[in-house]
Amino acid sequence: MGSPDKSERAALLRRSVHDALARARDRFDGRLSRFLLEVEVEADRAGLTKDDFYRAARADTVDQLSLSKLSRLQEVLEGAGLVESVPDEGSELQRAILALSRITRTPEKFRRSLPQTLFCLRRSYLTPGHVNVSFVEISAEDTTIRYRETRAGSLGAASQRAVLTGTILHHDDLDDVYYVIGLNEYRTSFAVEEATSVHANLVALSILRQRDAGSFDVFDGIHIGVMPDNNPDHPSAPYAARVVLIGTTMTLPDAARAGLIQNHPESALESHAGWGTHERRLLRKYHPLDAVGNAPDGIYDLLVASAVPASRSRKAPERAKSSGKEKKSDALGRRKA
Repeated sequence: MGSPDKSERAALLRRSVHDALARARDRFDGRLSRFLLEVEVEADRAGLTKDDFYRAARADTVDQLSLSKLSRLQEVLEGAGLVESVPDEGSELQRAILALSRITRTPEKFRRSLPQTLFCLRRSYLTPGHVNVSFVEISAEDTTIRYRETRAGSLGAASQRAVLTGTILHHDDLDDVYYVIGLNEYRTSFAVEEATSVHANLVALSILRQRDAGSFDVFDGIHIGVMPDNNPDHPSAPYAARVVLIGTTMTLPDAARAGLIQNHPESALESHAGWGTHERRLLRKYHPLDAVGNAPDGIYDLLVASAVPASRSRKAPERAKSSGKEKKSDALGRRKA
């Protein structure tokens, strides 16, 4: 199986997964097999076997598991409520990002609406003609607003998962606009299990605006980030994408079981059987497929990347240049002369 990964992240994952499985055994009267019956669907969806759980539960075999399997075990255990949150865990940059919440006063009406769960929809940069659906959880604790987004995609033999953790910043004079800043952690697995790439230090920014000033059910805006270094067409390239967030009552495990957190063909998005009545109504009303490609966006004046990879298009996207003659707009969509 090769030498075990000795990175700090791998060590943290081994300890977290091992401790969570100990809690699972305690919860089910010492029988790990009973716990495995409870998470059978989630484990199967994540490509995990019973042997993976038993290896992770033993201190002498947990280091035999790859970083990819440890990450997937962690996700299943998190969904079962067995992973304890560690406030000080993570890099100094992550803690600094979370601390930014304390410098702005979030509107009380927004704080009272939390916790919120939403689906985030954007055009996929991995699969042309597809829409990526991710799951967003927003919660409040003391002075910090926590934002966590989980998404997945695929490109040929590779599958990619990303989790963005960060905070929401706010300007008091703009009640309906929110700035999300966080760290994106990408995990890409190829056909061979050991070929897994992890990139966890990519800072991302989203500018979100309420579609209806009286409701927190729908937001739209733009997400700005950097593609992971293993992207075959645009490694470590900056990009921007229009996003739409629609409210839901689903949990993350609910959404995963329904097959929603993945790339969907544009033509089949609204008809997917996993949507509930509420989500389907919002999806039809606020359709997310109005993004432009390879040109300055009319609202945000930022380059919005095409969904077509460079190798499949006539030429790679170029940096957008302003002629100085176009009308400008600020980040909130207000036109400037």
